[in-house]
Amino acid sequence: MSFFTALTGLKGAQTDISTTSNNIANVGSNGFKKSRAEFGDIFGSTPLQAQTVGQGTASKGIVQQFGQGNITTSSNTLDMAISGQGFFAMEAGGVAAQTVYTRNGSFNVDDSGFIVDSNGQFLLGYPVDSDGSVADKTLAGATKLELKSEFGEPKRTENISMGVNLSSSDKVLAADNIFKTTDPATYSSTSAVTIFDSAGNPQSATVYYLKTQQATDLEPNFKYDTKVFVDGVEIKPNLTRAVDPQAASLFIDKFGQQTTVPQDPAYILEGKGFPLYKADDLGVAISSTPAKISGLPQKAFLAEGRTVKITTDPGEYKSTMEYQALNNIASPVPGTFWGKDFLLLDFDESGPVSIDIPPGTYNGTQLAEAVEVATRNKFGDDKKIQLDDGKDSFFSLDLKKTDGDGLSSGLATPINVDLHTDSYVITGANAKDNGMDMPTFLSHAQVKMNSAMNDYIKSAANPEQPDATRTQALGVSGKLFKKTVGLAIDQSKAAAAIDHLPAPGVDILEVTHVEGAGGAGNTTQKFLGYSNTQGGASHTVAKHGEINKPKISAFDYMSSVTKANMSVNAEGFPVIEVKIAGEDGSRALPATVAALESISLFQYQDKHGTPKTTLLTDVLGTEPIAIKGVAVVAARTAYYSITLDFDLDGAVFPPAGVAGTGNSTITALLKPSDDIEAYFESTEGLVEGVKEAFYTNKIVIQEIGNSARRVNVGAAAASTNANGSLLVTASATGTHLTASGDELQAFGFRSGTAVPASTVEGTTTTNWVNDREPSIKIGYDEREQRLTFDGNNAKLGMGTGIEMKSFTVFSKKLDAGESDLGIPAFGNNSDISLSSDDLFLGNSFVNNGPDVRVQNKRYGMEVNFDTVNNKFEISSGKTGEKLSENSAVGVTTNQSASDVSVGRYKLTEQGGRDATDNAEYGTHSIGNGVSQILGYPRAGDLGYTNP
Repeated sequence: MSFFTALTGLKGAQTDISTTSNNIANVGSNGFKKSRAEFGDIFGSTPLQAQTVGQGTASKGIVQQFGQGNITTSSNTLDMAISGQGFFAMEAGGVAAQTVYTRNGSFNVDDSGFIVDSNGQFLLGYPVDSDGSVADKTLAGATKLELKSEFGEPKRTENISMGVNLSSSDKVLAADNIFKTTDPATYSSTSAVTIFDSAGNPQSATVYYLKTQQATDLEPNFKYDTKVFVDGVEIKPNLTRAVDPQAASLFIDKFGQQTTVPQDPAYILEGKGFPLYKADDLGVAISSTPAKISGLPQKAFLAEGRTVKITTDPGEYKSTMEYQALNNIASPVPGTFWGKDFLLLDFDESGPVSIDIPPGTYNGTQLAEAVEVATRNKFGDDKKIQLDDGKDSFFSLDLKKTDGDGLSSGLATPINVDLHTDSYVITGANAKDNGMDMPTFLSHAQVKMNSAMNDYIKSAANPEQPDATRTQALGVSGKLFKKTVGLAIDQSKAAAAIDHLPAPGVDILEVTHVEGAGGAGNTTQKFLGYSNTQGGASHTVAKHGEINKPKISAFDYMSSVTKANMSVNAEGFPVIEVKIAGEDGSRALPATVAALESISLFQYQDKHGTPKTTLLTDVLGTEPIAIKGVAVVAARTAYYSITLDFDLDGAVFPPAGVAGTGNSTITALLKPSDDIEAYFESTEGLVEGVKEAFYTNKIVIQEIGNSARRVNVGAAAASTNANGSLLVTASATGTHLTASGDELQAFGFRSGTAVPASTVEGTTTTNWVNDREPSIKIGYDEREQRLTFDGNNAKLGMGTGIEMKSFTVFSKKLDAGESDLGIPAFGNNSDISLSSDDLFLGNSFVNNGPDVRVQNKRYGMEVNFDTVNNKFEISSGKTGEKLSENSAVGVTTNQSASDVSVGRYKLTEQGGRDATDNAEYGTHSIGNGVSQILGYPRAGDLGYTNP
């Protein structure tokens, strides 16, 4: 037994040595606690026995020692040690999410930003609220600690919330008080707070309080103006949207009238109806009496529901009452008025202000509203849009596709739109130096955006030859088309040259249309039919269209009409005969001519100076006529007999003498072209909500339909037809111009008679964006005062061949924030899906350019049309004090005296005059046309001039 007793001692010694060895081995382990082996002797006796010899020693356990270890430093910022008692609580991985404890404070961050130990277990911590206070101190409420990417980066102060208690004993400051930060007598109280800039640097923000009103029984509120300075620089606070107690947005005018329903259309149309702000009632509004002047009763144009047309198109100027009055036309054709300088208004003898009316058709009430809006625009305090050159003056477009991995990728180089370059709306220099009103800006931006998208694909060497790399990146190969733009048509008058073009009468131009690389079968002749009827005894709008309203259309076929073979069939419909081969032999009529739906007739009233007195078009007109039937002439196989669906209404057909040798050739144009279209270039209807229009006096010819499917093939060559073209030539059928006249010059395809007769001018380009149907449309949200961009999925999206998934807009010049147009900087912009109806929305912005009306502003001007007495009444509105920079109609402060110079508005009596003083105060100077349409007499010599 003594041998076994000795062995227990050896075994115990071995356990003690092993425990010590483990302690030594883990001397470098973080958070390790040493252990100690504990032993006891073994007795062989029982309680009933006396003392006996023991049986050896036994290990009682390995006990961990929790005494405080040494704390050392490390280079890992996440290493932590516990001084005293306690453990780190950890959440083990896996589904169970078991909580475990450790004194090991060696931590790191995993790929997801969570703090973990070397085993991947998550460190737990108590959550905190927005103030940094612990929100939950229970183990169950502990959360995994995460280091987000923005932790550690300085953030600038965004908002300051202050509660102050101002002394009621402060005196109200005098009305002429001049505030100075250095003079405590100019303010009532002050307080300060520390804020931080974007780099984390502290700055002092000081708020000054200026008492403006003492509480009374009638007005139990103290009122204070506030001014905020940061490091000595005054901060102009942004206005905040005002709402009523039910949270409905408030609308307000400068006279303190509040409503939740914007009943005044002028504020909305001016783009200032929303967001609006609470009226500043630091000053008391005083009503004034407007001067009014009524027109004479008139019935000629607007009585009994009649309408008038307003035009600003120079090509239609001859149709206006102004032109007819200036030229003493004996029997003027009523109904159309010139919209430029439509009205001249003069208040307080300050000088006449010209008022323009956008084109459109108006009844009396609509015209009164249009005049009111235009007048308020001209006399209001609106500002133009003026952009910092190189910073805010351009924006970028990016179109994005989805790759195979599901990620979006944009263009290698974005499409840049520079608003300080020329368009036909405004020159870049004018936009830069003088600014633009909103209609001009939107039209200019849309034209420049279309141009930039088309220019993006063009070769630097030849605009007719697209760049292969970029057409491939955009996916527009197979979507390209040619477009030819002529020179501006001359609007001058010269007796020996051309008389005020577009010329009166009718004319035909030929277009050599070449698709592909030229060659047999790729060249066709198309025809442009121009009509500008001048009226006469036989003129009707139904047959000839409106007088002096030039039109141009493209047709596929042209043929002469046989003057001798005309008749009336048994049903009373007129029958004409056309040559199958075409008048000049250029293109024969198709075998499917029976399927043609309409025919247009052209007959020159004056060819080479010889007037024609008998015209087929006097009876049949020049408007398209529906075709009732087509048959081959049996006796004349080279001709078709065409029956027209036309009511002769008792007229003799054919008219006597039409077949005489002294009359000009009668030409028929058939089938509106499926390959090309022609129009006069303008911005009419280009931007939604913009009624104003801009014109170039240029004719545009462009490919459409299946012809607008060109692919990017081949290199540019010297020949005009190398890659397809649109080449305009004079019609072989003759011209209505004088013998020395130049038809191509007349229509803007030659600059002068000095140019060789074989030269055809104009600009031909290859494009993928139709200027009249843009792929991306710009707009203006008048309620939120921000720009919008709308991508057309039917032109850019999936299934179109271009296959774009989304688009975006940004101001790449900026590192952060937004441009003066509210367009965010690159990196802050969002992608807009083309498959949804979503718009790209800019941020709200305020025009910061020069005033539209620098002096003599008027507010609340009204124009009304009395539908009973058929007369107009103009009210002169109110006169107010001069407003400071950045003020806007309908915008006042929310009782924030820091901005009182912007928002306070007092109305005063207008120089002591009242409604009985109209003769002196309410003088309205009005031009020729308005004397007839509005019923006001013309004042002085303020008439209209030739545009």
